[in-house]
Amino acid sequence: HLFDLAKRLTNHRKGTARAAPRIMATEVANMAVSPECPPEERAARFQKEGCLMIRNLIQGDLLKRLAEEIDRHATDISPLGDVVSRPGEKGRFVQDYCSYHRFPVYREVAKQVAPLMAELMGSRTVRLFHDQLLIKEAGTESWNTHWHSDQPYHDIDGKQTISVWIPIDYVPRESSLEFVAESHLKPYYMPRSFVDNGAKWWPEGSGLEEVPDINADRAAFPIRGWDAHPGDALMHNFNCLHGSYTGSVGGRRVLSLRLLGDDIEVCKRAWRTVTSLANNVNEGKQFPVLWPPEEANDHTPPE
Repeated sequence: HLFDLAKRLTNHRKGTARAAPRIMATEVANMAVSPECPPEERAARFQKEGCLMIRNLIQGDLLKRLAEEIDRHATDISPLGDVVSRPGEKGRFVQDYCSYHRFPVYREVAKQVAPLMAELMGSRTVRLFHDQLLIKEAGTESWNTHWHSDQPYHDIDGKQTISVWIPIDYVPRESSLEFVAESHLKPYYMPRSFVDNGAKWWPEGSGLEEVPDINADRAAFPIRGWDAHPGDALMHNFNCLHGSYTGSVGGRRVLSLRLLGDDIEVCKRAWRTVTSLANNVNEGKQFPVLWPPEEANDHTPPE
């Protein structure tokens, strides 16, 4: 498969999957919705905690067209995509990558949020690293996403990164993403396979710290989390620990945008990465500029 990383970043695959810890009902009841941040404090909060929620980031006609585009995409998954729920499971979990060149509303959304993302990252420019479609049908059993940070799986170094997770369905607090505040300030955590816990990216003995067992003592960590309405956005630095551990009876359709700032440098890795995919779909031109507008370019390949 062209994107083995996508398969390894989910905890359900064909065959035996590593058992996921369960969040007890009492813990779900204690999953308080984190306070919202006043607009004038957003940049400072994001820099300090590495995660943030903004209500109604996408609204009106653009939100409507995004929902329509996502539904079209759901029927036209690319070769980079994957069904990550196991055969025979209830429901279906599908994801796809690097599709902005096929679905122009994704580019439109990315361009609209870019100036705010530049402010949050403290960056003059914003580039589109990649987009990701995430669809979980109602009742899907494959809901658990283990605590991890994204950046060690990628082939970039730098601090000015932001992931923008935009649902077009309501996501209750207990089914939403959770974040460990200020974890983005630490060195990389060891990336491991969610299937067998193997070291399939950085080798054993690399010296990277293991992801702590957060669910064993949740009160010991500054966990942030919010419910999310259509058009809200949950944002996090690529190096911020995040996960999702409880199910929901409702379906969930999400567009996730991964954006880069000024200080990002591409570095060589021994595994296939999003950079390789971006080169394929953009004819060797890496990461289109979204902001500032006078420097923007789409890098859109011809039909």
